[in-house]
Amino acid sequence: MSSLLSESNINVFTHEDLINAYTSGKAQIMCVDGRSTDKNTHELLLNCAGWEFGLYAMLLVALKKLSGEEGVKARDSIVENKVLYAHSDTHVHHGDGAEGDDFKCGCGHINLIMQKSEYGLSDHLDVLKSIYPSEPDILMWNHRESTIYITKKNEKWEYMTLKSNNNQHEKGTEDDEQIFLYDEDAIKDLIDYISEDIIASHDLWYDSASLAKERKQQLDNHTTLTVTQFLKPCVDLVEKGELFNLSREDKVIIKKIA
Repeated sequence: MSSLLSESNINVFTHEDLINAYTSGKAQIMCVDGRSTDKNTHELLLNCAGWEFGLYAMLLVALKKLSGEEGVKARDSIVENKVLYAHSDTHVHHGDGAEGDDFKCGCGHINLIMQKSEYGLSDHLDVLKSIYPSEPDILMWNHRESTIYITKKNEKWEYMTLKSNNNQHEKGTEDDEQIFLYDEDAIKDLIDYISEDIIASHDLWYDSASLAKERKQQLDNHTTLTVTQFLKPCVDLVEKGELFNLSREDKVIIKKIA
């Protein structure tokens, strides 16, 4: 079992904790990436592909699919004055992720959604380039992830995540353990909540449940494409059988995904 699953590194929280942390600005959506950052200052860290930027990209696909040009108008309204979190890395970042028609940053998932038509974002590339942060968080070191963990809520609707998906902060070197971490259930339940706010703020003909359902479908689509087809460090681990669900009862429950 990974040393990162020690009790001191596990954060257990309820649905109420999740919503309160998000609405009070104490939650941060991070990337599944196992590399190190020195900016984890929020009380609750949640992980999905591409940080908040990746989650927003999935919203754009959902809006366009549900409502066509009406969805594009909603997109433009949502993006106005929008500040999104995203990351690059020390291998790529030079102060600007986009040069001319080319886009490259240190997040493999973001690069993929900008380059691969399978993600359904061809109509949104200019918008996405415009909101990629000028000062992204910079991840250090190389990929050394040894496994992929997907966290699930238990029957009491209690979630778990890890306070860190590497132990590099403790030793300050790259020769330590890393994992890919995806907080699937917490992210999906947060989507339910955020979708209610979007519907309340924009003149769309469908309800928040329909938007949330489509957003979660896009989340599944994008995550599956990245993890099982395109992002080599993840694909290699999947092929080796290093893909597991995590939940917390009286102890951590690890279930291998076939």
